[in-house]
Amino acid sequence: MNHNDGDDRLKILLVSLWGSPPYINAQSFRIARIAKYLRKEGNEVTVFGRRLRAGTLTDSKMVSEMNKYGKVPNILVGNASRLSTPATSKILNLGGAPDNLIFSIPNYFHKLKKIINDTSIDCVLTSNTPSSYLIGALVKRDIRIPWIADFCDLWTGNPGFYYPTILHRYLQERIELKTLSQADGISYSSESWEPLLRKRYPRMKLCYTPNGFDSEEFISDSEAKQVRSGLTFSSIGTIYGDTDLVFLKAFIDFINDTPKANESVKMKIMGSVDHDIKQEIERLCKSYRNIEVKGLLTSENTIREIMESDFLVYDLGTGNTAKYDHMPGRLPLYIGSGKPTIACCLPGGVSDTLFRKFGCWRIVESGKQINVKGCYREAWDIYSSGAKLKNLKTWNIESKSLQWDRIVRDLDIFIKEVCR
Repeated sequence: MNHNDGDDRLKILLVSLWGSPPYINAQSFRIARIAKYLRKEGNEVTVFGRRLRAGTLTDSKMVSEMNKYGKVPNILVGNASRLSTPATSKILNLGGAPDNLIFSIPNYFHKLKKIINDTSIDCVLTSNTPSSYLIGALVKRDIRIPWIADFCDLWTGNPGFYYPTILHRYLQERIELKTLSQADGISYSSESWEPLLRKRYPRMKLCYTPNGFDSEEFISDSEAKQVRSGLTFSSIGTIYGDTDLVFLKAFIDFINDTPKANESVKMKIMGSVDHDIKQEIERLCKSYRNIEVKGLLTSENTIREIMESDFLVYDLGTGNTAKYDHMPGRLPLYIGSGKPTIACCLPGGVSDTLFRKFGCWRIVESGKQINVKGCYREAWDIYSSGAKLKNLKTWNIESKSLQWDRIVRDLDIFIKEVCR
């Protein structure tokens, strides 16, 4: 370690090529919060990311929050190769390349090597894309400092990767095994992945690092709009192309069957929407003035919208994304808000387990449209009775375990153990 004896503070380099501040996506928020709270623990932290295309939504508040406990240098570089575009992914998979950033690895590694040598970095943590893990392996081999691989998503287990044949999958699994076996530790965001990781890497040090919520970021109910008319539901998070939209279809059924609710009930939908399902959402919503698709918002505006809502709606769906059984980046916001939530989950999955553990208001099995409709009806009945919605059962005290400061405190201990 490159610090004084008795001083266990580290110089840590966080590498995230699929998303880093100030860009708005789940990976960027994860890296920003890890950087913020590692800095709070006294470490010196640098973030290394990729400059995304012009027009990509950004959030300046994310950067200011990341620097709250001390300066965190944020270095963004562009792709070195014109082949590093999303359109080339499937073609590259045919040849065994793990992702579309593979041809930019030499450029990224050259820049990382200079940063590491100039600033005496103690540890590198690379996150969430196979190319970043390949860079981590180069760091371990050529610079010989500790390297931790951070899994916000799996590599070969990720349904977003394309394998045209069993042979291609086998090749990727071999590349993954050879690459990650060189790591000094692995952090991972979903509890369901631990058995898989322990089987593949039996001697590896592991650290559960779930996505969390930042309690410092949440506004209070008193800061939200004081005068609210009607009953508002909100859905937050990415809507993937294989989602069956049960939460939306059930809401439309409820509205159609409850004429009195039509003028006083609203549904807000926040987050990115896959191109494959965008037209279906527009078709479903076009006849309803009380459904508002807000799209991607900054973190601050998302939280304000949440706190100005009465109920939240979480729908995991039933497609490949749901069966992937990962820890969605936005799920902790539901828990952190304290708002009563209607959750549609696959029984026994990560989301279902967390919601039950922390005391979600209502949980139904994904795909059960009539049951979701019944939850809307129940919420409407409570609202119509004049009851104070703040008195509804929300989340229990255990939900504090998903606060980012607690999560990163454990990660900080893990990093220090790896670096000994």
